[in-house]
Amino acid sequence: MAVLSKPELLNQISDAILDNGWNLWYASTAHPFRFIVSKNNELHKIIVYIYNISHGGNTRDPEEYRIQIKLRDEKLEFDDGWKTLILGWWDEGKVFAGFDAPKHPYPKYSSSLQIRLPTLRNAEINGLSVSQKENDEIAVAFTSDLFMTYVSELNKVHDLASTEADIQILSEIVQKSDEESLDAGILIEKVTKPRREVVRSIHTKLRESNFRKRVLVAYENRCAFCGVQLGLVEAAHVLPVSYESSTDETSNGIALCVLHHKAFDSSFITFDTDYKITHNKHKAEHFRQNKLDGGMERFLADIRTHISLPPSIKDRPNREYVETANKIRGWK
Repeated sequence: MAVLSKPELLNQISDAILDNGWNLWYASTAHPFRFIVSKNNELHKIIVYIYNISHGGNTRDPEEYRIQIKLRDEKLEFDDGWKTLILGWWDEGKVFAGFDAPKHPYPKYSSSLQIRLPTLRNAEINGLSVSQKENDEIAVAFTSDLFMTYVSELNKVHDLASTEADIQILSEIVQKSDEESLDAGILIEKVTKPRREVVRSIHTKLRESNFRKRVLVAYENRCAFCGVQLGLVEAAHVLPVSYESSTDETSNGIALCVLHHKAFDSSFITFDTDYKITHNKHKAEHFRQNKLDGGMERFLADIRTHISLPPSIKDRPNREYVETANKIRGWK
C-alpha cells in the first residue's frame, strides 16, 4: 500500500477541491494545511490535518484500519471562522476518511483514530459510507467527488452520530443512489428533521457523481463535439436538469468540454436525432452584427460533423430526449 508524503497528500486535497468545481487559495502549504475555497456565494476557510490510512498491525483485527496523528504542538488548531478537519487518505481505494475533530482537541503525540475496512470498501464502491464509533462519533469515508459536500456539511454530517436510525437510512440511500427506481423522497422523509437536509444534499451529490462517472466513462473522457480530453470534459444533460422529465440515465448525458458545454446550454450549438451537429445561424449573425464573432470561424471549424458516440448503444443519447431538448431550447 502506497504511503504518500505530505506534499502528495496536499495534492490529493487540492485536486479534489478543484475537481469539485471550487476555487482554491492556499493560506498555508505547511501541515496542517490551510485553504480558502469558494464557489458562487459560498466560502469556507479550512484547516486540514491529513494522514495515511493503514492497518493497525499484526496483532490487530484485520479489518481495523487507522490514521496515526503526530503533532508537534499539544493540541489541534481551532481558529474562529475556520473549519478544522482530521482526514485520512486510503490510497488503495482512493478514499478519504473524516473524523470529528472537536472530539479530539488534545490528541497525544502519537494518537490513532480507527476506521473499519468495510467502511472504506463501501465508500470505494458507493461513494460514501459511515460507521459509528465510541464516544458518540462517526467516521465518514468518501470519494473525492464528495469532498466539498463533506466540507460544506461538516458539522451536520458528524451530527448524524447521535441517531443510529438516521445512519441506517443514509446507508440505504447511498447503496441505492444509482437506481432510477429509488424513491429517495420517501426515505429522506424518515430522517429526523434537523438532519433531513444534509441527507438530501448527500443523496443529490451522489446522483450527480454517479451520472458524471458513467457519462465520462462512456465517452472515454473525450468531448463528443471536438474530441479534447485534458481534464476539461464535463457530463452534460441532454434534457436540462430543471426539466420535469429529465433523468440521470447515461442516455440523457453527453460528454462535452467546458467550452462546448457552455455553447450547448446557451443554444449556440446542438445535435439532432441523427447525431449531426449544427450551429445557430441566427445567433452567429447576431455575433457578427455586434462585433462578437472573434474566433467563431475557428470555433466552428473545430467541431465534428457528427458527435462521437459511445460503443454501447444503450449509452448513446436517447433520440426522444434529443428531440424534446431541442424543442424546449428553441431549435426548429
